[in-house]
Amino acid sequence: DPAASVTTFIHGNPEEVVEEYKYLGTTFDNLLKFSANTEEILRKCHQRLYLLRKLNSFGVSSSVMMTFYCAFLESIMTFSITCWFYSLSLQNRNR
Repeated sequence: DPAASVTTFIHGNPEEVVEEYKYLGTTFDNLLKFSANTEEILRKCHQRLYLLRKLNSFGVSSSVMMTFYCAFLESIMTFSITCWFYSLSLQNRNR
């Protein structure tokens, strides 16, 4: 592992190299692949899609469903997108 051989010092103290680190809600890995971040986004979106389907089954209007989508799904999918989107593999982009 190339990252394991690099020692980083902050104020003269060596810092531990970790595989993943969550910062301000975005999970970074040591190779900046963002796979764990993608998994977390998918997990959250699947939960909320279930709620969106339930709203639809209750006959909620399309405007209410669009508001729900924008507030609870789109916001998750686009949170910190400028940090991670262009580093995603094509496979993760299509998920």
